Amino acid sequence: MEEHHANANVLIVVRKGKVQFTVDGAEHTVTTGNILQMKPLEKHALKALEDSDIVVTKISL
Repeated sequence: MEEHHANANVLIVVRKGKVQFTVDGAEHTVTTGNILQMKPLEKHALKALEDSDIVVTKISL
């Protein structure tokens, strides 16, 4: 998925697989059972490195 941002806090849970996230230029590999948190307006992109299942939760305050 190409670079974008959200107007809310975002919580990513990888339920299965391996996903590479680029957040504000820094790469993070997130695997099964890991959680990634992003702040509002952080630019991010993602690429599945394996067949993956993720849950994306946007938290507006």
